[in-house]
Formats: sequence, structure tokens, C-alpha cells
Amino acid sequence: MRWPVVFFFLLLAILPLSAEDWTTVDGKTYQNVTVVLQEDDGVSITYTGGSAKIPYYNLPLKIQKQFGQDPDSIEAKRKSADDAEAAQAAADLTAKMHQDELQKKQAAEAAAAKALADARAAGPIAPPATAPKPATPPPPRPPSPGAPGDILSLQDAILSFDKDKNTSFLDSPPANALPIPAFPVPDPEGRHTSLMLRIATRGPQPEYPDQITAIFLYVGTLRLPADNRDVIFLADGVSIQPQKKNNDAIPGFSQVAEYISFYLTPEQARQIATSKSVNFCVGSSNYKLDQDGLGKFRKFLGVMDTLPPQPAYLVRKFHEFIDWLPPITTLISNFCIGIILTCFCVFVFLGLGSIWLGLSRFFKMGI
Repeated sequence: MRWPVVFFFLLLAILPLSAEDWTTVDGKTYQNVTVVLQEDDGVSITYTGGSAKIPYYNLPLKIQKQFGQDPDSIEAKRKSADDAEAAQAAADLTAKMHQDELQKKQAAEAAAAKALADARAAGPIAPPATAPKPATPPPPRPPSPGAPGDILSLQDAILSFDKDKNTSFLDSPPANALPIPAFPVPDPEGRHTSLMLRIATRGPQPEYPDQITAIFLYVGTLRLPADNRDVIFLADGVSIQPQKKNNDAIPGFSQVAEYISFYLTPEQARQIATSKSVNFCVGSSNYKLDQDGLGKFRKFLGVMDTLPPQPAYLVRKFHEFIDWLPPITTLISNFCIGIILTCFCVFVFLGLGSIWLGLSRFFKMGI
């Protein structure tokens, strides 16, 4: 009789857990629940709709106690699970944002490259009309150039003077020219590209220029593609065609160093520096200027606006002619000295000849 009684009481203890309806904390109802397996983090059940595993923290407090669980411990597990889920959601959102940003950047670079290719294919395009430079530049506040041959480093420009050429140079800090597509980082070929603006005017005191020389520098183990060196800018979608100057390789480098120079008008340089997005192509190679480089150019043009105006064109040509006078004077003086020396030699030769003839006749008469 003892075994049937024990079996009866065990059946009474199991029936509440194996044939009842459960409603979990999140509001989901399981009908005719039968517990299959009790684990550390929850219970596996079968019910009318199938099977499932329910974490302890999702069970009502009464059922939690039936499985001998501590409510405080279960609440800690619930909070840990919620934190893990929130962290995973944040990580997924960050990864998606980075992916979207990368796609936008790649699309913008592709659009810029296409616009440059279209501009190059269309040929020279006249830049849009810009506000004319004021007839009278701002009051002159130029920096002192110092002694000839000195190099003065300003905040936003570098000033130097070539005494032999009687020319002052005002150089901007170099701006990074970022290639499209970008070089690998770090670049295995050690390539570097930059763009610099230069003002060259006569005399030790720099003056407001008629044109600005732009110098594009490329350094790498490989040469640029073998095509033309025409330069086209695309400033906020507007094409700017500068005037070509020259290009050449720089000796003395262990790598390939090539520079390409061209002329910009002050208006073109200002349009480029004040644009939000600036791309340019050198032949078939595409580049862009970052905001830091555009900021350097804007500050450089601010220094340029403080320079005094140049004299009139005829006055400048007259000064250039004066600069040529010392070599001309030296040539004339050397020519005159040559004539004088030649005449002196002729006179000496004639004098010696006359003396010889006179002495010869004297000796003949005496004999």
C-alpha cells in the first residue's frame, strides 16, 4: 500500500507544472504546459502550439518559486539580458550608420570624378562672372620683407626675396591634394601630393598680383599617368580652367618628384578658396582639397589683400627696362674699351713703324 500512496502524492506535485496554462511577464499565454527540462537559465516546455524555452525572469513570481528560483537573482539576470540586448542594438545601429556614411562618401567621390571627367571632355569653360576686384585695394599693411635674401615666416604665408632676380615671393602653406580614389593608408608607394599658391612681384616689397602661380607637387615611386598635364578645377560644381605654365621633374629625389605649375587670376583663386567642395584633375588623375587646405588658402588670400597695388603697366615695363640697363651699360663699356685698346695698339704700331723708317733713312744718309 505504501508505493501507491507515494505515487499519488508525486502525481499531485507534478500536475500543477505539467498540465496548466502559463501567462508570462511579457503577456504571452501558453496552454496545456508540460515541463520537459529544467535548466540553469530557464525551463523547456511543450504546449498546445509547440515547444519553447522560457527564461526564469519571464515567468510569473509564483512559478519562479515553484522551480526554487530567487526573485532578486532573476531580476538581475533580466537586467543583464536587457543591457546586452540594448548594447547589441546600439552596436548594430552604429555599424549601419558607418555603412551609410561610407556609401554616401563613395557616391560623392564617384559623382565628383564623373563631373571632372565631363568637365574635361567639355573642354575649357569660362568661369562665371565674379565680383570685380575693387579698384582701390585695402590700405596697405604688408609685412616687412627684411633684408634681401631673408625668408620671413608669417602666420599664413612665407615671404622671401631673390636679390639676383629682384623678385619677392609670397608662398602659401601647402594644402594636401587628396587623390580620388584615395591611396591606401599607409601608402606602400609612399606617394604624396600637395598644392601651393605663390605670388611673385618685382622688388623687395610684395605687391597685389595680376596672377597667382599654383604649383602641384607629386612625389612617389611611380610616375603620373603618361597623358597631358592640363589642370581643370571643379569648385562647387563650377568648372575653372587655369592658364597652363609648365611642368618638370625635380632632381635629387630618391623617388619620382614632379611638379606642374599654372596660373590663376586672383578672382579664380578666391572662387576656389571660398568654395565648400573643390575637386581638380591633372590629366586623368583626380584629386580633391580638404577643408583644412581651403582654410589655408583663404588666410593666404587675406594676407594678399593687405598688399599695396602694383604700379601701372607702363611704369612696370619701364622699371623692367631699367633693370636691364646695367648689363647693357656693361656691354657698351666693354665695347668702347675694346675700341680704345685697338686704336692704342694701332697707334703704337704706327709710331714704332715710323721710328724704324726714320732710323733706317738716317743710317742710309750717314753711310
